[in-house]
Amino acid sequence: MQSLSLFLFGNSNLNRYKIDTPSLKYLKLEDWNDPEHYSWTNMPKLREAYVDVESSNHQKTLIGSITSFKHLTICCLKDCLYGDGFVFNHLEHLKLCMCPFDSSNLLGQLLKDDERNDIVCWNQPSSVLECLLSSLKILNWSAYFGRPQDRDIAVYILKNACHLKTATFLTDKRINDVRRLKMIKELRLSPRASSTCQLVFGEDF
Repeated sequence: MQSLSLFLFGNSNLNRYKIDTPSLKYLKLEDWNDPEHYSWTNMPKLREAYVDVESSNHQKTLIGSITSFKHLTICCLKDCLYGDGFVFNHLEHLKLCMCPFDSSNLLGQLLKDDERNDIVCWNQPSSVLECLLSSLKILNWSAYFGRPQDRDIAVYILKNACHLKTATFLTDKRINDVRRLKMIKELRLSPRASSTCQLVFGEDF
């Protein structure tokens, strides 16, 4: 099996499962339960994943155990992914779908975690992360709110992602035009490590 899509919604009675798929290349997981027991093992060929789960421990376990992603889409609606940072040596395409309550928490964890429960001021890593130097080519940021911590993380990525080709920022439709233009200007004026990087701006519906 090379492709697996698994949808488990809140009324599902499934509270334990084990996935052992050595040939799997694509995974789509939507799990709105909080399973008691789960196991993800033996997926050395997995290159693309879409992850949208309710349990923060489940999300952390899955993503932390599989670092071979080239394409990763991750969604989160509550505080999640706290602990040690993850290392993605092959990541080329990162798409983040985030709730305004925790967007910086999630992205900050993917880069390097701040150990508090709520990131007020993002602490820039002391060294540039390997995936930014070696592989990241496409960044899609949905529901970009342009708060100081959001801006700091975005600027950090642009400044250090040497091979970045496209960075797309979709602002929340509730943001007024004046604020949206200010957010766009801040990003356009920020330095970019990649001379070929194109910034794309739009509205998230």
